[in-house]
Formats: sequence, structure tokens, C-alpha cells
Amino acid sequence: MKNFAGSPGTWTGLVLRMGQCLFAAGSIASMATTTTFFNYTAFCYLIASMGLQVIWSFGLAFMDAYALLRKKVLHNPVIVSLFAVGDWVTATLSLAASASSAGITVLYFGDLGGCSFVEECTKYQMAVALAFLSWITIAISSLIMLWLLAAVKWTRNTVCGAVKQDIISIAMKAGSIGGFYLNFKPHILMVMAQIGYTFMYIITEASFNHGMNPSV
Repeated sequence: MKNFAGSPGTWTGLVLRMGQCLFAAGSIASMATTTTFFNYTAFCYLIASMGLQVIWSFGLAFMDAYALLRKKVLHNPVIVSLFAVGDWVTATLSLAASASSAGITVLYFGDLGGCSFVEECTKYQMAVALAFLSWITIAISSLIMLWLLAAVKWTRNTVCGAVKQDIISIAMKAGSIGGFYLNFKPHILMVMAQIGYTFMYIITEASFNHGMNPSV
């Protein structure tokens, strides 16, 4: 299977990952330089979410750079599955953080008719804008990973057929980790997705408990 724009191990994929990392880091820097962000749970959630985005995107950017230097192809189904789940979880968290922070910012500039801390409110706006840009880039990667996952599975099923079944049988009989993963891959992916949603629910519930307006 040939590489296409945005897939792991390509220059466009590396640019996407670096963009995600830089936008998220800029959002954190803009928000953290204010003196009152810790008074708003949504802004604290934004920093936590963008921090997770920086770690995830930087790690994948490093893998893309390594693959480019070594001329490796990162189309292994296991790797692509992990990338897809990680991208969708971080994209969901980033969108939730960006939207909640945008709601607070709109509340100040729109509903309340202005902001008494002009410089800090400008930084809030900048942080939210960068967070949305980070989410847009991670959303693109998420769609690419989903398409690539389906393409890789279709290619394997078409080309490998019976050989794949033999390998799975041998791996399962040997009790290997690879065989266990192939047998329980849907369950493992579902558990990872639920962990991500659980993490998002805990943060959202904590935000409500600390006074965040549910309508925001």
C-alpha cells in the first residue's frame, strides 16, 4: 500500500503533528501567562487537554521523523489502530476544552458587555483560537487514521487471506501477545475509547462541581 498525504511516516503527516503540537503549546503559553485563569475550571481544563495534546502529538511527530530518516512504513495494523484511537480521544478532549473555554470567553465579551482585564481577556481569546486550530489539525489526522485503518485491513484481507488465518492460529496456539491482541483487538480498542471518555466525564463533572455553568 502506497503512502498518501497525512499518513504516518510522511512529510505531510509530520507537518500535521508539528502543527498540533505548536498550536497546543501556544494555547497553553497564552493561557498560563494570565494571572486569573485558575479561577475558571474551563480554562484549567483547556490547559490540561492541550498538555495531553502536546505529549501525544510530539511523540507521534518523533515517530514520523524516525520513520522518514529510516525510510520505514508505519502501516502496521496494530500501530495504525493505536494511532486512530489516540487521535479520536485527544480530538474529543480538545474539542470539549476549546468549546467550554470559548463559552466563557463569549460570556465575558458578549453577555457581560466587556472584560475588565483587557490584556488577559485578549490572551484568553488567543488561547481559545489556538486550541481550535490544534483541534482542526488533530481532527484531520483522526479522519486520515480512520481511513488508513480501513485501507490497511482491506489490503491485508485481500492479499493475505489464508496466510493471515494460519498466522493467527499459530500465534494463538503459542499464546503470544500478538495472537492475544489479534483475537481481542475490538475489545481492547473499545476499552481504550471508554477510558478516554471516562477521563473526559470526570473532568466535566469536576467542572460542574466547581461552579461551571452547565449551559456553557
